Amino acid sequence: MNVMSKSLKKSCSTQTSISKYFGGLSSSSPSNTQSGINQNPAHLSRGKKKLSSDIAFGLPTKRAKLSVQDQQVEGLDCDPASCQSAKETTLRSGRGAAGLCSSTLEKLKGFTCLAEPSSTICDKGSIEASHKNSLQQTVEEHEDEEEEVKEKESSRLAAKKQAVRLSQFAKSGGAAGAGRGRGRRSAEQSPPLDSSAASGHSKSIYTPLEQQVIQLKQQHKDVLLAVECGYKYRFFGEDAEVAAKELNIFCHLDHNFMTCSIPTHRLFVHVRRLVSHGHKVGVVKQTETSAIKASGANRNALFLLCISESWDKLKKQLTVGLVAVQPSTGDVILDCFPDGPSRSELEARVLQINPVEILVPSDLSEETHRLLQSIANASAQADDRVRIEKRESAQFEFASAMNTATEFYCHTQEKGSRSLSSVASLESQVICCLGPLIQYLQEFNLERVLRSESSFRRLSCESEFMILSAATLRNLDILNNQTDGGVKGSLLWVLDHTRTPFGRRLMRKWVSQPLTDPQSISERQDAVQEILESHSLTLNSIKSLLSHLPDLERGICSIYHKKSSTQEFYLISSSLSRLGNELQALLPAIQSQISSALLRGLLFDTPDLLAPAHSHLKVLNEKAAKLGNKTELFSDLSGFPVLQERREQIQTVIDEIQDHRKEIRLTLKAPALDYTTVSGQEFLIEVKNSMTSAVPPDWGDGKRTMIITGPNMGGKSSYIRQVALICVMAQMGSYVPASEARLGMLDSIYT
Repeated sequence: MNVMSKSLKKSCSTQTSISKYFGGLSSSSPSNTQSGINQNPAHLSRGKKKLSSDIAFGLPTKRAKLSVQDQQVEGLDCDPASCQSAKETTLRSGRGAAGLCSSTLEKLKGFTCLAEPSSTICDKGSIEASHKNSLQQTVEEHEDEEEEVKEKESSRLAAKKQAVRLSQFAKSGGAAGAGRGRGRRSAEQSPPLDSSAASGHSKSIYTPLEQQVIQLKQQHKDVLLAVECGYKYRFFGEDAEVAAKELNIFCHLDHNFMTCSIPTHRLFVHVRRLVSHGHKVGVVKQTETSAIKASGANRNALFLLCISESWDKLKKQLTVGLVAVQPSTGDVILDCFPDGPSRSELEARVLQINPVEILVPSDLSEETHRLLQSIANASAQADDRVRIEKRESAQFEFASAMNTATEFYCHTQEKGSRSLSSVASLESQVICCLGPLIQYLQEFNLERVLRSESSFRRLSCESEFMILSAATLRNLDILNNQTDGGVKGSLLWVLDHTRTPFGRRLMRKWVSQPLTDPQSISERQDAVQEILESHSLTLNSIKSLLSHLPDLERGICSIYHKKSSTQEFYLISSSLSRLGNELQALLPAIQSQISSALLRGLLFDTPDLLAPAHSHLKVLNEKAAKLGNKTELFSDLSGFPVLQERREQIQTVIDEIQDHRKEIRLTLKAPALDYTTVSGQEFLIEVKNSMTSAVPPDWGDGKRTMIITGPNMGGKSSYIRQVALICVMAQMGSYVPASEARLGMLDSIYT
């Protein structure tokens, strides 16, 4: 039995696992898969399988002795619907008379007094004939009274839940009603995931997972939430019904809400399908607080585009502003331009940016909306269609957007961050896009990408790039073909022989923005010619070095967003350091063998730019990084005083826990006792069954929980069903499949 003393609990915040062994009935082995028989209905366990009643126990041999010493609940999780059903059939299941009225209870008491002890066995064939009529009369009277109560209660609940449903429908604008999938059911069975549902139900009836989903749904009411649960992602409530319809998967009731699930390895496939149907999807991971929404086959072009427009009545001119951001790489694109009724200028820029999602105000003009819809529907592949997200038009008003931008940039003190003065100098229509974009990215903790000064660039610049209209890009198949909207068959597809992800993104930029400066064109042509025709071993070495690098651009941005794992952080740092060292070693050969001015400049500058990576790599602990151990990630903390302080605090707590071990040994009279670790839970105290009498009663206080662990298909569910059904059989007066059994009295069972 793994337990933890009260004093240890006070000195350590580490969660503990409490396991109890009951003779030969239970077994425990460390595993990430857990199921449990829970004695506290308010502390519901996660991820239980459905209780099945088709289990054969063999011939009953002995009656069970019932002990009233333990009055706590020992049971399995269940949904309120099945609990209500269980209460309504109390008499037939033999669980007791908790739900009967007083008159019926008195009649039943009189009936049981007349019965022989053997008649308590729940076997229809064994009920004596002399009591059949009396029992039938009692049941009929009870059912009549119960039916009347049920009708009144049903009417009251139906009226209340209908009001809740109408309230939710009004909040969502009726949009949610369009997405009912297979497994559709009424509001009386699956309450909506909003605040009204939370207030109408006691929190004790929701599992911890459901409570967390309700909280997330309140923060993101217009998002379909895909919540990571083990090896699959699950949708809940109305989200499940919508997802089931769009993905053509099964939707069913689990606990309090409808649910459907998809495998983790198929997440992005299903997310693309949902996004292509116009839904906004949020991915909730167990190891992260937020995630980037992804869609489209070309993940290297994950652009989010925000568009605003204003009409000058005096000049009779439309001005369009846009801000595009690529969260995975940190690129931010700005532009402001006049446009005509056909929106040809806007179309050209949208095709160049190739966004997967476009933010627009709710009062967008009909002409612009029609253009964006035509672009979104241009691809024959439904999974690659652009999603259009409408936001409140008030966010796009200049005063509101400027306030948002001012609040965001005035607190920025990071080195290299964009200043408030530089933001204020932007065109008004660009600011009208920047404000809503800041608010949208803040929902996913990705707003830091807008702080960097170096990441901002202008999309259109007549003196630097050739202007390619939307019609040109489309009719010449420069970026996409006109057959199905894919890349295959386009000019980009023909020219793209890049070896790296960041090179692929650069190639798309070059194709959509040809140069106009003769000197720049000549320099690039010389570089391309030398790469293709030169037989220099140095160039071959550089090609090989670059082709084996990870996606450095995306990795650096992940670190900047503070979302990288220790493994990714070490991989990017080591790759940058290795690239700098190898290029530094090749500098003499580059000097003598490469003649292109553009290539020489790039290769000579890179080692100096990557110099800081060497110092970062020196203080990293490779072993700890690969194991995901953040506390030991840095081998030298002299340059990180905050980390040094935190490590000392952790070590102080660990020392206290180790000192407490002496007291535990004295209490349990076990001089050699030491802490044990089970399924990643550290500092557990394991006591053998033969030593349970030495465990102090004040040691996991309050409710007790039995945790059954083991591998998949290891028999956990079968064991739980067995115990639950034995308890039911015993308390209905039946024999149980055991030579002897002593059970505590249960007041409910949850599954």
